[in-house]
Amino acid sequence: MKLAHHFGIAFDTARRDVLKLTSTGQAVRIHGGLMEAKLNNVPGFVTRTHI
Repeated sequence: MKLAHHFGIAFDTARRDVLKLTSTGQAVRIHGGLMEAKLNNVPGFVTRTHI
């Protein structure tokens, strides 16, 4: 796992951290990685113009 190598931590530690971040809504798992979850629930401008 690149995340474990990047931060110099064990694979199991990285996996637990990813699970915790995704279960609390702080991050979203995407193909090939992890992305910060947007905590702002306001839709973007383009979406709002179609509502």
